[in-house]
Amino acid sequence: MVDTDSEEGNLEPPELTLSVSEQAKKLDIPAFKGLRTAGYQYVEYDTEEKELYDLKNDPYQLDYLITTTNPEFLQQLSDWLKLLSVCQGEECLISDQPPSGLLEP
Repeated sequence: MVDTDSEEGNLEPPELTLSVSEQAKKLDIPAFKGLRTAGYQYVEYDTEEKELYDLKNDPYQLDYLITTTNPEFLQQLSDWLKLLSVCQGEECLISDQPPSGLLEP
């Protein structure tokens, strides 16, 4: 929506004052945390829903893999995401690397 300044007749862009989280709330998108690797995107929502996509074979994220994936692999991704969610400073540089022994889905 574009507002018109009635006094001068100028078109004004919409106000972009909402933060990303405020925009998400406005659109009913639950809060989430995510992890993206070269091959996968993993997301955990505050609603306890989870998503996993194979970015190499499904770059448009159409095939939902969470129900057909090795549960141990999902647990590793969840643990890694938790580590990244709480790390600070140089800790994050270490946490940014995939955990050793990361399984395949």
